[in-house]
Amino acid sequence: MFTHTVNCPYCNQVITHNWAEYITDSDIIDPDYGMGLETEHTIECNDFECPNCKKIFRVCGSVFEYPEGVYNDHELHTKN
Repeated sequence: MFTHTVNCPYCNQVITHNWAEYITDSDIIDPDYGMGLETEHTIECNDFECPNCKKIFRVCGSVFEYPEGVYNDHELHTKN
């Protein structure tokens, strides 16, 4: 559920990574959405190293789970 791609902001390398270890918060967005809970997991990584160019950058955003235990959507952004 937490493995997604981002592009390095320096060399544009496509990087696939499991971001689960960088979850800083998990909030229930709507507890009565019809099929169960919708949860937003906040991702914050301030020191990710690109495996290609070795430069350090930031990855932040959210991964959404709905219904419980099922990937729904994600919004991840990189910043140098």
